[in-house]
Amino acid sequence: MATDGSRTNAGGVREAGAPLSESQQAAIMRLQKDENIIPAPVWLSRQAYLANDNVERAHADRDPDAFWAERAKLVDWMEPYQEVSRFDPPRHEWFVGGKLNVTVNCIDRHVYSERRNKAALIWVGEDGEEQTYTYGRLYREVNRLANTLKRLGLGKGDRVIIYMPLTPAVRDRDGYFAVLGRSDDVMNVAGHRIGTADVEGALARHPAVAEAAVVGLPDPLKGERIKAFVVLRPGIVPGHGLIASLKDHVRQDLGPIATPSEIEIRDALPKTRSGKIVRRYLKAVEMGEDPGDLSTLAD
Repeated sequence: MATDGSRTNAGGVREAGAPLSESQQAAIMRLQKDENIIPAPVWLSRQAYLANDNVERAHADRDPDAFWAERAKLVDWMEPYQEVSRFDPPRHEWFVGGKLNVTVNCIDRHVYSERRNKAALIWVGEDGEEQTYTYGRLYREVNRLANTLKRLGLGKGDRVIIYMPLTPAVRDRDGYFAVLGRSDDVMNVAGHRIGTADVEGALARHPAVAEAAVVGLPDPLKGERIKAFVVLRPGIVPGHGLIASLKDHVRQDLGPIATPSEIEIRDALPKTRSGKIVRRYLKAVEMGEDPGDLSTLAD
């Protein structure tokens, strides 16, 4: 018999249904009110019905190499890496010695799996046209492009550069990404999304124009109106006739909705030291706002 009045068997083990002592009851009450968190092991957390991103982040903080070694198994390596990471400030390296083929991992390996006929890319145009590319179709299109480049004389070791402006990507709740295009390079004119590069390109194709920059300015009726800044070629005399000619050129090239409301002739356009036109400066000046840091301007 235990001293607290509860029943125990011959081996000293409390029998089922035996009453608890006051100290035991108090210990249980303390545990019920305990706010200390006991983290679950990573392997157990990953079996949860609702995924917890904090668990993965904590795992990455505790053991970055182990975490990223697991992630590295999700891609196909042309040559395996020898080290997950090597930090020798200021030099930082990841997956040292490993080699990847982007096309193989993004397309090829899915073509020979159950994803072959699943959507890999959904393209939606400004006019509502929509194209869906499965992994199989995308694989064929990539090979068509590759063969076209070969016919143009490109070979192994040659580089093909595709210019893509900075594009914000939105990820939905299902994990899909939508590439929206640069928000500062798209103007909303009367409900129509017009790219600044399109209007600038149309102006630059006019024989009198050397350079052009375009910004969208607030408009009470259309939402935004287009203002263009152009630098003329040597020997070209500015005037009302030229302005009308430039507007008509854009109208013929892109349509009435893309025609600039105003065109300003300038001697030069503000640029960075690398030659990039600083549109935000032009827009800030027009709107009477602070243009921000101008330390990168060439002049």
